[in-house]
Amino acid sequence: MESYEEGAARPDSFWRERAEGGSEDRGTWIRQFVAEAPDGRWAGTVTVLVERPEDGRTLFGDEVTEPQGDVVGVYVRPEARGSGLVDALLRAAVEWVWALEPPVARVRLFVHGPVLPKLPRSDK
Repeated sequence: MESYEEGAARPDSFWRERAEGGSEDRGTWIRQFVAEAPDGRWAGTVTVLVERPEDGRTLFGDEVTEPQGDVVGVYVRPEARGSGLVDALLRAAVEWVWALEPPVARVRLFVHGPVLPKLPRSDK
């Protein structure tokens, strides 16, 4: 839920602390899955939030009538891209969500993309 530039500006210590705190947070389950490179640096990460009706709030404005998972943070360092790492991280995250009790109804992927400029309308 932040831009690439914002995430890239954070030190590794921020991401380590975030992963260590990836547990229940005011009723919303949060987990962060991390892949580590051989040199100990983070190679990639996936963050999952689980919304439940009893939380009394939603993250993205829709009504939560049954538990649902939201994949909100996916990042793979450039040198690890194309290696299948993102597939492995997403698989681990989704398997964790599907194993929760009570069962989760759906898992959604949210993507924060660049803002594209408005193009002039063509009447052709």
